[in-house]
Amino acid sequence: MRKSFTFICIFFLFSFWTLELFSQNDAELERRENLLGLIGKYKTSHYFGGSGNQWNGVSKRIYNYDIKLRPVEFIKQEWSSDHWKDISKNVNNYFENDSLSSVVEMETQFDNWKAANRDTFTYNQNWLLIEDLKQQALGINWQNFQKTLYTYNDSNRITEMTVQLWQENTWVNFNRNLFEYENMINIKSIITQIWDTTDWLNQNRNNWSYDTTERISVNTNENWENNEWIITRRGTDKYDENQRLIEQLNEFRIDSVLSPRFKTEYQYDENNHLVQITNYRAEDSTLKLNSKTNYTYNNNDKIIEYMGYNWDDTTSEWEESRKAEYQYSGDGFLTEFKRLNWMNNDWANNQLLNYNYDLTAVNDDKLNIGNSKVSPNPFNISTIISYEMKKAGEVTIQITDIKGNSVFKLTESKDKGVNEYIFDGGLLTPGIYICNIKTGNELMSNKLILIK
Repeated sequence: MRKSFTFICIFFLFSFWTLELFSQNDAELERRENLLGLIGKYKTSHYFGGSGNQWNGVSKRIYNYDIKLRPVEFIKQEWSSDHWKDISKNVNNYFENDSLSSVVEMETQFDNWKAANRDTFTYNQNWLLIEDLKQQALGINWQNFQKTLYTYNDSNRITEMTVQLWQENTWVNFNRNLFEYENMINIKSIITQIWDTTDWLNQNRNNWSYDTTERISVNTNENWENNEWIITRRGTDKYDENQRLIEQLNEFRIDSVLSPRFKTEYQYDENNHLVQITNYRAEDSTLKLNSKTNYTYNNNDKIIEYMGYNWDDTTSEWEESRKAEYQYSGDGFLTEFKRLNWMNNDWANNQLLNYNYDLTAVNDDKLNIGNSKVSPNPFNISTIISYEMKKAGEVTIQITDIKGNSVFKLTESKDKGVNEYIFDGGLLTPGIYICNIKTGNELMSNKLILIK
């Protein structure tokens, strides 16, 4: 019940944001191949594109975490001739209860980071998101760009999501989505509307109905035409006696009639592992075999390989087309996903993702730096930045504004034990700043509030 709702909302929200090599990035590959549930909290990830038996670097992702294992920095790089080149960086800030307070997106300019966009989040008393304010950097200021507002029912289910745009110094409605529920829990429909300067106009509607065990049985898509809802697609799900999904049929509106276009069948083994997916596609109003994928698992119930086949109507046989191999860490997290395509009677590299889970920088029993604090805070003119070192080493203290611009940086060799630095903010304007203390790969951050 709850899982169905969560999946629908996540899928729907993703559709608001915006397969072959280079047309699909690392994040898209993870979603397409259902890898997200296999990935842990990683430090770095590399994405490679394949050609024959070669792998070529495409992109790299780097996460930095704070002492509470919250991602405070995300860096995206791309391979450029012979090195990884910085492309973008997100800096995350949090409230004390670990909810995101803001995300600052930065881009490189002349090999330096420059703030580009910022999302600022507002929550209600139940810590449900009620506003996402998007702003663009304009010189040293932030300019409003877009705002998304959320409302909820008494069961804390979202009932409305409205997007507004900043135009001529005022907020103007753009579009909204209305959520309806069955028994206040299961999602029943989502209506999308657009604003025409005076009123909301219907655009499309997604509907869901459930069986007696609260599993989704039918879902439909409708368009608003001539003041009525016209169905454009219908999906029907079937389950076996063990409540496992065994069939999905998709029908699309063609010449005012719903006709079957795709069908997918699911098979399981005695351990409830999904071992085969078979796809059918309509040809001349008849559903015919199209492709299938077989899955293999290890003793820990982790998928370690899939083999994909295409149906050949001429020979009436399955032909190998693609395969993927999975590798895991001792903790059971995905360390490598490798996909290959069958070409010219041989397997050719296609796409590869790897993950490094070495979080030494934020692992308490391995940390060299800890107990960082700033006092007084808020402060007027000056404050004391203190931290403890388990062993001597080089330490960098860097102060940035909330846009990520550096206003102070100092690198020194420090001894084991408690170290202090008196920071003078007399030349800075009042506001919020971030104090980053870094040694080796370790990073700790504190929020500073300067008042005058």
